[in-house]
Amino acid sequence: MDEKRILVSPEMIYREMVRDFNDPEGAVGLVLGADFFYDEEQKINLGNFPGIEDIPYLTEDSLKYFSDDGFIYFDRSVDYSAKRDYFENLKSYLISKKDRTFYNQLAQLPFSLIISLSPDDFMHQAYNEIGKPHYFYYYITGKEGGAGQFKLPSSESDSGKPVDEAIKINQKIGADKKKPLILNMFGHFDNQESLLLTHDKFFEYLHSSPIDEIPDNIRANIKTNITSFLIIGTHFNKWYLRFLFFLLYRLKPGIGTRAIFNYSEKYSNELDFYYTIFQMRFSKTDNIEFINGLYEDCKTKGLISKDTLQQSKEAEIKNLFKFGDLAACLALAEKQYPEKSKEIINMLGRYNDNERHPERITYEQTKENIRTDMQNEIPCLNS
Repeated sequence: MDEKRILVSPEMIYREMVRDFNDPEGAVGLVLGADFFYDEEQKINLGNFPGIEDIPYLTEDSLKYFSDDGFIYFDRSVDYSAKRDYFENLKSYLISKKDRTFYNQLAQLPFSLIISLSPDDFMHQAYNEIGKPHYFYYYITGKEGGAGQFKLPSSESDSGKPVDEAIKINQKIGADKKKPLILNMFGHFDNQESLLLTHDKFFEYLHSSPIDEIPDNIRANIKTNITSFLIIGTHFNKWYLRFLFFLLYRLKPGIGTRAIFNYSEKYSNELDFYYTIFQMRFSKTDNIEFINGLYEDCKTKGLISKDTLQQSKEAEIKNLFKFGDLAACLALAEKQYPEKSKEIINMLGRYNDNERHPERITYEQTKENIRTDMQNEIPCLNS
């Protein structure tokens, strides 16, 4: 592999991304892989994760995991309820493993199109938290070999209909910096039938031609306006990713593509393949470090508005409060609301004192009192 051609520095990618973001006639796409923020040592074993042992009738004999391609196989003895419990446990586990802070940073960057290869909706939530208008749809394969379609999750439907009756993607929507489009290509956790975790579902997926189901106006938008793609969160060693990138490449042949990847020698053949076929270039950088660097560079260059920064910090405070990290929440709130510094420092002192004495009978009540005071004193928690 010719590293000089294929591997580039993160600083070079930052410069190119800022240039593309600033192009008034162009747009930048983002591809989020299913391995987003998991390194090689943190790969998820879909056949053995916390909670799976509690599912009745699900054993090592009835559930097989193919580690080479990441798919599972259910024995015919596994009934619907066991499969349903499996997917619910998996959803909870995967959500608990991901750090959402970096989605918040990505949401502030002026991407026009986000193609997600993961069934979560964290980018959708991140956009909501900073108040940025956007579209969000997921793909589901057709039944019995029929055509698939992009759907709006039921929670986003004005009608409140079940997922299976959710409206199809609107033919009139676009994809631009002001209102980006998120396409979950591998389904959504809201709809277990849409998840691509078994071989048979994936073969149905290939047969249903997902790229062809993207409305003509959006495909035309991609061909005309998308100037480059940034790819984060995939290890590039799955055979079906080659097929998916081939489909994407059909939409925009010759597009400039940069991929962030913790490179090691064992992946040299994969990287050589992607460079030769798709002209991808790679930066052997940690995902989190890269996003931090790109975010700071874009902020310095004025690509993130003050209003967006304000909303982002408030969203982070709300998330820290929601997930119980009160110390970090208070520390960030003190910086965000200097006029409330005295009250926040007082609450932080009470919190730290309480944490030093968990044996106290009043421990839980004191913690709850602090949470109530935070809601009363911190502006974004009482709005």
